[in-house]
Amino acid sequence: MLTPLLNCENKCDASDTESGQDSIPGANISLTFCTFLPMERSSLDVNVDLSVVDGKHLDRTDRISEGVLQHQPTGALDTADLVERSLQSRQAYLVALDNTLANAKSPISRLPFDIMHEIVEYDAFVSPLQPRFSTVDQSWLRLGNVCRAWRCIVFDMPTLWARDICHFGCPERGIQTLLPLAKNALLNLDIWSLPDRTQMGLILAVVPRARRLVYDLPRARAFALQLHGPEPSSETLQALLHFLRHNSLPQLVELDISSREAHCMNSSSMDVFKSLRTLHLRNVLFLNPLLNGDIRELSINLYRVSTRRRPSFEIILEVLKHNPSLEYVHLQHVIGKSGQPISPRLVLPALLHLELRLEEPTCALLDSIYAPKVNYAVIHHEHRSHTHVVDLMGVLESFLCSSIASSIYTPPMRPLTTKFLHPPKRGYKHVLNNAAAGLAVSLCLDGVAAKTGFEISGELMRYDGEWGSFLNTYTSAIVYTFIRMQ
Repeated sequence: MLTPLLNCENKCDASDTESGQDSIPGANISLTFCTFLPMERSSLDVNVDLSVVDGKHLDRTDRISEGVLQHQPTGALDTADLVERSLQSRQAYLVALDNTLANAKSPISRLPFDIMHEIVEYDAFVSPLQPRFSTVDQSWLRLGNVCRAWRCIVFDMPTLWARDICHFGCPERGIQTLLPLAKNALLNLDIWSLPDRTQMGLILAVVPRARRLVYDLPRARAFALQLHGPEPSSETLQALLHFLRHNSLPQLVELDISSREAHCMNSSSMDVFKSLRTLHLRNVLFLNPLLNGDIRELSINLYRVSTRRRPSFEIILEVLKHNPSLEYVHLQHVIGKSGQPISPRLVLPALLHLELRLEEPTCALLDSIYAPKVNYAVIHHEHRSHTHVVDLMGVLESFLCSSIASSIYTPPMRPLTTKFLHPPKRGYKHVLNNAAAGLAVSLCLDGVAAKTGFEISGELMRYDGEWGSFLNTYTSAIVYTFIRMQ
């Protein structure tokens, strides 16, 4: 089906002289391109100077016509029909050749190839393919409708085809059809549908070529419900984890695995993924520490994993210790067993974004790390009782100590935004914005009533001499905003 798009010069069908349609088999997107795409000329009048190469093509057409006529037609009408089809085929090729020459003389076709590649890449960045919802007119494929030269460029962009290879209908079908267009480029594998075992084998065969691997079982579940098909099983995920357990993927940069059920991968193969920079795990537990050494973005959510099976406090610190390049950390329901803060603090020199949703170990973890460059943090305090105000203040104090070096008055000052979320979901928002110190802290106490707000103020007042208190009004409640004095 893709042959007419890739080798238009050899396509000699009179029915496609004006236009034609091509589609990717098994995909939900139709690639509609003009087969010969006449621009300056739309007439069938042929005005072409033939070269030696063109003569070879016409000679091949003559031989095809001669072979057709040797099929011994049954009657005069069949003979006339074969002759007419042969003449139409020759005329169609000449018209296509004429249109090609006309297009080649247009200014847009004479752009240098490197500029044309830049145009396609920019349009692919602005109008990326959306899985299952894209059309040619809404994506970078539309540039193939400009002229034949541009269409050749579109089909000679292996990095773009490798990036969007899973966005043409079901991933396994796109891989099966479009893999030749990706050539040797590293693939972005976004597995969201429900492949059977045979199709999963096809996907696993190209995993070693993956630069980005995303397996999202929740989206697979939604896809099954949308099609009223069977509920997704964990067999495909188990097959993927088994593959990861027994294979090294040195080219993999991003790994994102999400599941509704708890899964464990007892393997140390993660240690040899030297190119891994982004790791997102949801309910998938790697029992061995992730000692990659150069992970930049780490997100782990183990809310479906039982507490006794989660990593210990020491293992999480070991992971942070062996990845000093971390810039983004999101840990949710990760630590199974709490521990004691370590001294000296673990330095994370590149950390910019920190988000924690832990149970007991929140303060201990914050007391164990030092992040001099952090500029944004969200800490979900998991104490359900309003009586743990002291613990909440301890979280604030611990984080400020771990993120502010020496004196906060040392110029130049850098803004720090911190959000503390306390369940349940409703409550008051306390905002601290001390412009003089260059420090901005947002304290969100969701679910804390006005009375509790006064209790928090009372707890702060006990730190007279060490805490500076600033009176502020928010809605009808009187609260205190504060800053640690060094």
